[in-house]
Amino acid sequence: MLWNCFLAFLLNAMYTSLHTLKTIMISRKILKPAYLIVFLEAIVTALGFQLISQNRQILLLLAFSFGRVAGVWLGHFIEDIMGIGVVEVSVFAKKEKAKKIADSLRDMGYSVTTHKGYGYGGAERFSINITIIRKELPLLKELLKRYGYEEATMVVREVEAVSGKICVTNKSKERKMLKKPLFKMFNQTSA
Repeated sequence: MLWNCFLAFLLNAMYTSLHTLKTIMISRKILKPAYLIVFLEAIVTALGFQLISQNRQILLLLAFSFGRVAGVWLGHFIEDIMGIGVVEVSVFAKKEKAKKIADSLRDMGYSVTTHKGYGYGGAERFSINITIIRKELPLLKELLKRYGYEEATMVVREVEAVSGKICVTNKSKERKMLKKPLFKMFNQTSA
């Protein structure tokens, strides 16, 4: 009985996490892996239904239900690790600091665009726009935080499609750069 409950939990957790990943991939138009996931999902579903139909016990249904909850959590956890997709990050700063941030990010290989605008109270601000793969967002935040810009006003948007290049940095290179005082200029002026 306990083995069947564990199996029901595991099968539904697998099914739901696969379903979550499939939905995310289809919504982002990443179709080839989604087809494989649909195939695996069908196998897991058939096994789960077979198990439930043979044993109609309340503990089994509860295990199946908890498997659904665990599967949603697991699917989102896996998707966060995979970092599927592209994001556009906008960071807002005063002119001097914005120029230093943009130039430093360009030196590290990021594609950066800046725009002039006006912020709170009409103060002149610059928007720094960076388009990156979503998996690199924590690295970008870490870089900004490490070099004195952790309180930046930052907007992150999901991007459906990009025409042109997206610069993907070399993470090992970036990790080495974090150890060097590349951004010492950030500490000289405030935002």
